[in-house]
Amino acid sequence: MRFFSALSLALVLACGSAQAATFVFTEGDFAPGSMSLATLQGPGGGQVAAQSSNGVPGTAHQVTTTQSVAVATAHILVGASVDPTVSALESVGFSIDFTPVNAFGQGQAVGLILRQDGNYFSATSTITGASGTGSFVQTGLDALVEADFTDFDAFNGSGNPVDMVNFSGGGVIEFGFFTANQGGGGISIAYDNLRIEAAAVPVPAALPLAVTALAGLGALGWRRRARARATSANP
Repeated sequence: MRFFSALSLALVLACGSAQAATFVFTEGDFAPGSMSLATLQGPGGGQVAAQSSNGVPGTAHQVTTTQSVAVATAHILVGASVDPTVSALESVGFSIDFTPVNAFGQGQAVGLILRQDGNYFSATSTITGASGTGSFVQTGLDALVEADFTDFDAFNGSGNPVDMVNFSGGGVIEFGFFTANQGGGGISIAYDNLRIEAAAVPVPAALPLAVTALAGLGALGWRRRARARATSANP
């Protein structure tokens, strides 16, 4: 019993020593190489991006839809990542500015996207609209939790199995935003001042060892009780 008490106390102390942290990732220049693009829906190259001079201030990330079919693209911010096995995520928020450059209809859809183990997970999107060229508008979401994200495969028609993002395990989580169009060839939107905040709690280094030890002691206790019952049944 003393072993269990000591180890339980160590587990509590390990958990109590973890301090909450917030990872902040920003991008305002969008220099070549700062963003990694991946096609989520439609043909490759259905949307292209380039650094433009119409930022607020400086340069921006201009996304142009080149195909008049359903297309979607992930724009992952290079270096923006968190390992959930080291720092378990609690929530994620983001904001981004946008302005139409050449737009019609509803413009583009834009929203936060996460990448984990090769899968992409998105939250609620914003429609940029087509009016207000040259005037940037900010959109964003705060305190998004694990359940707020949906596997992009759930609605892009890929037929792939639908997964769930894991805020406390699995592979490294990368952050960025996505853009999408439903048949808007020629639409071009400039994006600037991307900001992503990820609230996390560090996983204490001793915690996995403590959990493993507790499990081992539990099994040991079960075997001892089983032997004791066997002995009493066969004096």
